[in-house]
Amino acid sequence: MEIAEAVKRSAFEPGWHTPERQTVFHTAFNAWASYDAHIFGYRVSGTVVCHVTGLSPWQLCQLFGEMIDAGITNVGQGERFFNQMRTRVS
Repeated sequence: MEIAEAVKRSAFEPGWHTPERQTVFHTAFNAWASYDAHIFGYRVSGTVVCHVTGLSPWQLCQLFGEMIDAGITNVGQGERFFNQMRTRVS
């Protein structure tokens, strides 16, 4: 997903984006880190992995926004977020 790549680059490659985009994408870094660890690392339910990997880019941005709004600041909180998601997507 291009959006996930853009978020990752904002954290690891300063100057890749304009300063405005850098700020926006950097805000989503903790959501991306949880997404990367738990979805691509298959650390959560297969049902959640299947659901999240099937999201459109727009829906993925919405998911990152939900995670930001939920106050996800580390991968452990992201794990709890995805585990709670399981009841909504089953």
